[in-house]
Amino acid sequence: MAGERFGAGRDLPAAASARAERLLGAAPMDASTLPVMAARLGRDAGWALDGADDPAELWRAEARCWSRVERDGEALLRGSEFGAGPALGAVAVLAADARRVRAALETAARGGGPAGAYDAVA
Repeated sequence: MAGERFGAGRDLPAAASARAERLLGAAPMDASTLPVMAARLGRDAGWALDGADDPAELWRAEARCWSRVERDGEALLRGSEFGAGPALGAVAVLAADARRVRAALETAARGGGPAGAYDAVA
């Protein structure tokens, strides 16, 4: 939502906006700036925007978010209890892997580039 609103400068489509509001609450949706949105997200979601005071920093926030999703997924995979934890962990790790594959394919489709650029995204 932050990327669309503050990075791309456009509002979410109505259906996506309604889902985001149910998930995040109304206060972040009405924020006028990225730092205000981060403050309104609260502890459970605000960590994703830590350090992203400028929309140009959203890509770094996204990379940190994906790192945490993968780390948390790996922790869930190490669990031995019956329940949804290991399955959710597998989905999280596979999603992080799929993101890296997508980034590699996009880099290759654009003719390659410095490995550091790919590493920063992946």
